[in-house]
Amino acid sequence: MDLDVPVAQDKKVSPLSSAFGECLRTYNGHRKAVFDVRFVSNQNLVVSCDGQVHIWEAETGRSLQQFDAGKNNQAVSLDLVNDFGLLATATASSSIQFVASPFFVACCRH
Repeated sequence: MDLDVPVAQDKKVSPLSSAFGECLRTYNGHRKAVFDVRFVSNQNLVVSCDGQVHIWEAETGRSLQQFDAGKNNQAVSLDLVNDFGLLATATASSSIQFVASPFFVACCRH
């Protein structure tokens, strides 16, 4: 099944089934508008950012980890760097940071 994950200003992430347009699950717990979302299929994770980076268990919506992009920094975009098991975050202060997390190291090392 294909999933569309709209980015929302209502502080929620809600994957939609592209076949039916129905909301499958909502990830609550963001403090601000959600800027970006990524699905890590081989680990069944959802990663989102609202200034902070959030890692969710895709199936249940349970929050696994939250972290800041650094002092006075807000993560506004993110992507997984598969070859290195790192999360790349673009910040509001015009920097790119590479973050290691045990969730990504486990899923991306070949």
